[in-house]
Amino acid sequence: MIYAHLVCVTGWTWEYIDDYMTLPRLEALTRYARNAPPVHVSAAAIAVSLGMKLEGGGDPSPGGENTPGLVRPDVDESAAAELVRMFG
Repeated sequence: MIYAHLVCVTGWTWEYIDDYMTLPRLEALTRYARNAPPVHVSAAAIAVSLGMKLEGGGDPSPGGENTPGLVRPDVDESAAAELVRMFG
């Protein structure tokens, strides 16, 4: 799960992670992500706040125990429309 998250967030290959990632580096990235979460984590948190359900019941917070899965389409469309209005 850690490798998949790092690949998604950084674009690194599995081999690059094998060769260069260490626990201290992972801890530093995790600390940074608490203040500036990756886009997919931020989007999942926004989706949850709008009432969307996440596959697998993932925790959308940075460093959460479960990385959120795909968002199901059963969303309150008025909340989604409000989000679009907010961000133009």
